[in-house]
Amino acid sequence: MNEVAIKLANAFKGLNRKSLLQLFERDTKGDKTGFLVRSKNYGVFYDEYEAEVTRINREVSKKFGIRLADDNRLAPREKEARKLWNHMRNDWLETHCDRRYKNNYYRA
Repeated sequence: MNEVAIKLANAFKGLNRKSLLQLFERDTKGDKTGFLVRSKNYGVFYDEYEAEVTRINREVSKKFGIRLADDNRLAPREKEARKLWNHMRNDWLETHCDRRYKNNYYRA
């Protein structure tokens, strides 16, 4: 084992099960997500993303007269509806998550 792994193993020896659970983040309902605690709470992010995609599906369905299920995660087949769906989704992701590229890259 390398030196860092030995230090980590020694640090975890003194922890009990309850203190280990504090290393994992929780979602908006207080349930453990399985993600380690970081600056971005991905449990909360995924809950918010689900709600936003549901809102986008309803708005695009209403505007284009098509039927998108609330739990749909794929862009519609119709070209204009797909463009709007992707633009709305990318606009939300631009402000709510860390992305490799800026929003205009995804609009190409």
